[in-house]
Amino acid sequence: MHHVSYCLSIASGSGRTLIFEDEGNKWAYNVQWNEIFEQITNCSYLENVKPFLPIPIYSEPGQSDRIVFLDRRWDMCRVMKRELPHAPEVAPSEIKDFLLENHPNPPLWFLGQVLNHEIKLILKF
Repeated sequence: MHHVSYCLSIASGSGRTLIFEDEGNKWAYNVQWNEIFEQITNCSYLENVKPFLPIPIYSEPGQSDRIVFLDRRWDMCRVMKRELPHAPEVAPSEIKDFLLENHPNPPLWFLGQVLNHEIKLILKF
């Protein structure tokens, strides 16, 4: 969950769309992405990412490449030999003042709302 929220934060802060690699088939756990997260766009790895392979690795918010691969943070730090910039604030600037009046950490609150929207509960009876 931490890595997904970090990737979502980077995608939002850099104006990009988060697309899970290979529709989540390579995830290290015993479930796939679509078993935990609702698809909220019509983006498809096969149609919107695969034609652009190989994809450059994300290096900074101002990177001009529109499609970038965001590897695990610790792997990226090891390869790049430096720490990545912190995850950008994801609270929309249009409502930041309103949020500041009602919550001490608007980016954290907003990220929680986005994750809450995307996570689907799987009820097993």
